[in-house]
Amino acid sequence: MSLPCITIFTIGAIRNDSIPSNSYIMCMPFLKPGEASSIVNIAISLCFLIPCWITTYCYFAIGWTANKKLNSMRAEADNSNDEILVQVIKKEKRKLVIQLIFVFCLYNLAFMTSYITFILKFAIGYKRSPVVEAFSYTITHLSFAVNSLVTISFQPEVSAEFQVMYVKYQAKFKSLVRRIFRQI
Repeated sequence: MSLPCITIFTIGAIRNDSIPSNSYIMCMPFLKPGEASSIVNIAISLCFLIPCWITTYCYFAIGWTANKKLNSMRAEADNSNDEILVQVIKKEKRKLVIQLIFVFCLYNLAFMTSYITFILKFAIGYKRSPVVEAFSYTITHLSFAVNSLVTISFQPEVSAEFQVMYVKYQAKFKSLVRRIFRQI
């Protein structure tokens, strides 16, 4: 997807059609009115939308496979009357559902303000206010930053090590706070 994005934004620079956005947060191409600008703005919206859908689909496919495996493990646990394993499987399914909800929100709701306002720009001539633009820009980049944590959460062995690290840092932080308040 990077080649179409590079091409689209290079065409904007060649046509001298790049101007700052309303809030001056970023310089955006194809803001001048015209048929070519409208077509390219739709393409830019799709450059945001398609990777979000592909990423969401991939994580949901992983979740579907994990759910099928958990269902087969649950059937085996029910046959052997292992209540402890059934409880562990229920807990894992709950974690899986929470992960998938988080993935959907991260890759679809986070980008929604960006691509909906892009679409509204040509539909009704909507111009984003500085607050909406800053929010859209921030939440889009936040989703890029959190992507690695989502990847870690889908890998159990890495996730376990991450939890151990988190507990260690939490203990160090608590001891630091205690030392600070003892000195005061």
